Amino acid sequence: MDPNKFDEYLLEAAQNHFKLLVVPEEGIDKEEIIAFLQARGWQMYSVTKEFLRILEKIPKKKRRLRGSIELKKWLYNLKRDKFLFDNIDVLFSRELGKIDPIRMFKYFSRDRKSVLFFPGRIRGHRAEYSLEGKPDHMVMDVSEVLCYVEDRKEGKRRA
Repeated sequence: MDPNKFDEYLLEAAQNHFKLLVVPEEGIDKEEIIAFLQARGWQMYSVTKEFLRILEKIPKKKRRLRGSIELKKWLYNLKRDKFLFDNIDVLFSRELGKIDPIRMFKYFSRDRKSVLFFPGRIRGHRAEYSLEGKPDHMVMDVSEVLCYVEDRKEGKRRA
């Protein structure tokens, strides 16, 4: 990762209406990016860890309906301005209602800077999780947010 180029992405994302930078986990040095951001005061959260903690307090029969509502409450109660979100796989669970993380974090990021590690592929204006035909497969629109993609072979980035 080129720190200067990553900073350019962060600055561009901060100027957008939705201050969300989506970073696909494919083809990047995730630990390097995490260390880079944490050294600059970004607070990291494991979404799966927090969501499972929230779900423990909800009766099993009500989790599908109330889970996303309670997760959004947790999210909007966070008291910082620079967030790093990782481990979002649980959001794609059919049993929990297949929450669209791009949409949820996009709206959260209207007035807060956020980086979301995405465990899937970015192709044009679409983010895809899992494989077609699988129960957790989901295709999401990323046209309103900035996506970071680093080509490891040539050292180029694409938005």
